[in-house]
Amino acid sequence: MRDLIDRALNLAQVRGAAYADVRIVGRESQAIGVKNGIVESVSDDETHGFGVRVIADSAWGFSSSDRLGAEEVDRVTAEAVAIARASALVHGRAAELGPPEVHVGTYKTPVYPVVLAPDAVGDILDYLGYVSFNGLAVLEGRSFLSTRMGQQVMAPSVSIWDDGQDPTGLPLPFDYEGVSKSN
Repeated sequence: MRDLIDRALNLAQVRGAAYADVRIVGRESQAIGVKNGIVESVSDDETHGFGVRVIADSAWGFSSSDRLGAEEVDRVTAEAVAIARASALVHGRAAELGPPEVHVGTYKTPVYPVVLAPDAVGDILDYLGYVSFNGLAVLEGRSFLSTRMGQQVMAPSVSIWDDGQDPTGLPLPFDYEGVSKSN
């Protein structure tokens, strides 16, 4: 990777850029599909890209790509310099830089607690009620709970119950499966 960065910086200088920087960004993600409590699919995705920013003829130019390779680095760098030169023809304010600083680093997204408003929790539970927290979905094996009867499936701080006799629940004489709420 360092060789591609050096290549871009050198080419920008050769093409007349007074300043150049290169930013390379990588992203990794994973998705897991579960059906009936069984993992059906796992997919990993990794994307990379880079951008070249230059000052040439006292104007900024930028170009980027999602393809990492020597030829693409050359193309993107040349395009950034050409864009800067074209921008200089507009006679705007000249680009000026402060003292040079070099920064190299990485960033990892932190894990932190999420606090949801009561309405948001209600929306999530409402959705789960339709797709997982109902007897028919459990019976047909469509619920992630189908194979988890009697097991803890959420954090100990989460308690969800279904009580047809609870007066604060839905004011219907039956539940969504048509079962009477009376004893």
